[in-house]
Amino acid sequence: MKKGFKRIVFISFLTFTSTTVAKKAGLKPMIVEPQFLDTKIDQEHHFIVQGGVAPYKFKTSYGMIRYQDNEATYVAPLDAGEATITVIDATGASKIVKIRISE
Repeated sequence: MKKGFKRIVFISFLTFTSTTVAKKAGLKPMIVEPQFLDTKIDQEHHFIVQGGVAPYKFKTSYGMIRYQDNEATYVAPLDAGEATITVIDATGASKIVKIRISE
């Protein structure tokens, strides 16, 4: 390095923290099943999360979701389109499930 220059390294705090917590605790990576959903309007589907660190939060961009612990039920909206379900664990790690809704 040239004189007067300092090397700066950026680390995402959330990524570092969730990875470190998971490794130290010997946890498995978070997995959401199903990982993709192709559904019809107004249909219900069940999701389950394994790994990661509980508690989990479920959010959807379109439609409705009910959840408790590591299980959720998604209800597709009355219009066709696309949606996502985002699952976030206690460390801030997240997984996204893509959903295609057709008539």
